[in-house]
Amino acid sequence: AIQRQLDDREGIAATLINLAGLCLITGAFADAERWLDEGQPLAEAVEDIWSLGTIHLTRGEVALAEGRLDDARRALFAATRLRLSAGDQKGVTRVLVAIARLMLRAGDSATATRLFGAAAAWRSRLGAPLSPREAPPHDAGVAAARAALGEAAFEAAWAAGEGLDPEAVADLALGADGSG
Repeated sequence: AIQRQLDDREGIAATLINLAGLCLITGAFADAERWLDEGQPLAEAVEDIWSLGTIHLTRGEVALAEGRLDDARRALFAATRLRLSAGDQKGVTRVLVAIARLMLRAGDSATATRLFGAAAAWRSRLGAPLSPREAPPHDAGVAAARAALGEAAFEAAWAAGEGLDPEAVADLALGADGSG
């Protein structure tokens, strides 16, 4: 209420994004979309790139959870571009994991594993571990990729991802659907 009285659009957008994240965790996907729909114009009005990146990431995660892979792809690639333009390296790692999960769902376990490996290496360099919210879907995705590829192929793809420089990681993430 105070944020609305102060016309704090950035603060309101951040609050709505947090509500959407809680809805995502609890499976209330329609509510998450509603909060994101309300927050996006506020973030756009103040040109809040971080919030817009988070909105697109959360939209992508909702779409992925609902099995809407094309919607997830569009939202996650928009989030990638926004995070890269903002220089938000930790945010990029979150998007990489989401795109890895998308690639896994789309049947491309090798690309998913390279992205998981790249995100892990990037997080390690940043000293930014997975959050408690991020760990369960990440760990499930890594386990599924390992099972799909087998140990040797998984380890090779993971190592290939770990060895990518940030520009190559961005190219891999943005090119993951073949459209660049």
